[in-house]
Amino acid sequence: MLYSLWEDPQEWLENYHMRSISETVDSMVKCRFGAATRGNDSGSAEGN
Repeated sequence: MLYSLWEDPQEWLENYHMRSISETVDSMVKCRFGAATRGNDSGSAEGN
């Protein structure tokens, strides 16, 4: 991850900010609807 920052700092910052925005939205959804908005069922792990 740090190597990509060294290679192209502008692209790294753009990706970082997109992750930051998605984490903020995820946190807002969990606050609004509760932490159990998306749960894993026992069948979902079988495909991995």
